[in-house]
Amino acid sequence: MLAPTRYRASFLLLAFPFIFFILFYTHRESLLSVQELLHTKPSPNGPPAAHIDSAFSHESTLEGTRPDHSSLPVVNPVPILFDESRAPPPIYTAPVAPSASDSSPDPHTQPSNSLPHTTLSPSTPSPSPAFDSTSPPCLALSPLAQDTVIILKTGSTEIASKFPIHTTTTLRCYPHSLIFSDHAENFHNATILDALASVSPAIQATHPDFHLWRRLKQNGREALDGSELAGPGGMADPNGTGHASNPGWKLDKWKFLPMLAATYTLHPSKKWYIFLETDTYLFFQSALSHLSSLPNPSKEKFYMGADTLIGDTHFTHGGSGFAISHAAMSAVVEMYRSEQAHWELVTDNHWAGDAVLGLAMAKAGVSVMGAAPTWQGRGIGDVEFGEEEGKGRWCAPTVSFHHLSADEVREMWEFEQKWILSTKGDMGRGMRWRDVYQEYVLPRVSDRRQGWENTSPSSPGSQETTGIQDLAACARLCEQDGSCVQYTFIPTEGRPIEGRCVTSTSPRLGSAKEGSQAGWMKSRMEAFAGSMPRCEGEILWPGTQKWREALMMK
Repeated sequence: MLAPTRYRASFLLLAFPFIFFILFYTHRESLLSVQELLHTKPSPNGPPAAHIDSAFSHESTLEGTRPDHSSLPVVNPVPILFDESRAPPPIYTAPVAPSASDSSPDPHTQPSNSLPHTTLSPSTPSPSPAFDSTSPPCLALSPLAQDTVIILKTGSTEIASKFPIHTTTTLRCYPHSLIFSDHAENFHNATILDALASVSPAIQATHPDFHLWRRLKQNGREALDGSELAGPGGMADPNGTGHASNPGWKLDKWKFLPMLAATYTLHPSKKWYIFLETDTYLFFQSALSHLSSLPNPSKEKFYMGADTLIGDTHFTHGGSGFAISHAAMSAVVEMYRSEQAHWELVTDNHWAGDAVLGLAMAKAGVSVMGAAPTWQGRGIGDVEFGEEEGKGRWCAPTVSFHHLSADEVREMWEFEQKWILSTKGDMGRGMRWRDVYQEYVLPRVSDRRQGWENTSPSSPGSQETTGIQDLAACARLCEQDGSCVQYTFIPTEGRPIEGRCVTSTSPRLGSAKEGSQAGWMKSRMEAFAGSMPRCEGEILWPGTQKWREALMMK
C-alpha cells in the first residue's frame, strides 16, 4: 500500500508546474488588470483616472452630450478597488454657445437656447417644487397660450436698460413672442425686428422723424449719443413716459400699424395678439383667463385694454397693454395695407401711435372695449388702495401694470410664478387686486426703508408737517393719528431739524426715491385688508355677459 502513495506524490510534484502554467494562462487578463489598476496614479476626485475620468470628466460633458462608454477598455470587476454599486456623480450640461447658424433665430418664436439648462443624473434629487428656475410654472398654463402671440415694443434708446430683464423672466413664459424696435438686431440672444421696415421708402429717406432710424441703419446703436438714451440723465423722463424731443419718442408713433401688419404676416392664424411695452408687466395666467372667457375670437372683433380719449379719438393706452382678437387683427391689417399712404399721413399729423391705431380700428369697424382696471397703466407702487378708485377695484381682476423698473419686473415675475404654483395653474383663479395687496404689497412693507417714498403731499389722504428732525419723529406723528397707515420723511440738506414729514391714510407701496425715508404701520395695513370685501364668487371678466349685466345694475 505504501508504494502507490509514494508514486502519487511524485506524480503531483512533477505535474504542479504544468497546472500553475495553465491557471496563469487562463486568468492572465484579470491579473494584468489588477496590476494595471494598482500602478495607475489615482485621480484627485476618487477612482483611478485612467478608467473613470474619461467617462465623467468635466471636459467631456461641456459639449452637452454624455460620452460614448463603448469606447472604454474592458476591465473585469475588482470589488476591493472599485465599488460599482456607487452612483456616478451628476453630469452638468453647460450652456451651448450659439453657432453661426444660430445668430438669427426664427422670429416666429422666442429662441429657447438663450437660457442655461442643467441635466441631472437619476441619482440627483429633483429640484424643490417651490420654484424650479429652469422650468418656471408659467410653462404649464392653458393651451390657449399656444394660440396667443405676445408682442413686445421697444426702441433703440431704451432697449439696453429695459429689455434684458425680460430675457430671464417674462419671455421664458410665452410660446410665441415677437420683439419690435426701430432697429433690427440680435440682442441678448433675442431677434429684434425693425417695426419701421415697411414704412414707405420716401418717408424713411427724408422725414425728420426718421433721422435716428437712418443713423441706426448706418451705424447701429453705436450711433446713439448718451443724451438720447432713455432713463435718468437722458432725454426721457425718469418715470419712462418719454420726451417729445427724444428722437426715439418721435419714431415710436410710426411703429404701431406697421407692427400689427408684420405680426399678422408672421402669425396669421393665432386667436389672440397681446401688445406690451418693455416697462409693462403682464400677469400671463390672468391674461389667458380673461381671453378664454371671451367668445369666438376668430369671428368676434375684440380690441380691449385701458380705454383712453384724446378729443374724440377713443383708443386703448399702449403702455397698459392691449389685446386684439384674430377677427379684429385681420380687419385692421387688411384695411391698413390697402390704405397705407393715407395712414402714414394720419400718423405724421398725430403725436400718439396708440391713438392712430384707435382711429384705424374705428375705420375697420372695430370698437374699443374698455377693460380698466383689469388692464391699466399705473405702476404697482403708485396705486392708492385706500382712495375710492382703489377700493372700487379691490375685487376686480388684474392683468397689467405699467412704468415698472427692471427690479420690479423681476419681482412681479417671481411673485406670479409662486401664484401659479399656489393655484396649480387653475385658469379660473385669475388674480384680483386684493391678491396683489395681500400677497405682494404687504410682505414688502416695514417700519423703516431707506431711499424710499411711499407718499407725497399730493397723495390722497396725505398731510405734510415741517420742522421734523428724523424718521422716528415722523413715525410718532403717524402713530398718534389713528387713521395714518404710512409716512415719508424728507430731510432738508444742511438743516437737520427742518425736515418734512408726510403722513397718509391711504395704503400705497411707493417706489425708490433717493434721500427720502419711509415706513408703514404694518398692523394698520393688515387691518385695512381685513376691512375690505372678501371677494367671494366668480371673477367678472370685462367683455363677458355677466360683466355687462353687472355694469347695467350699477
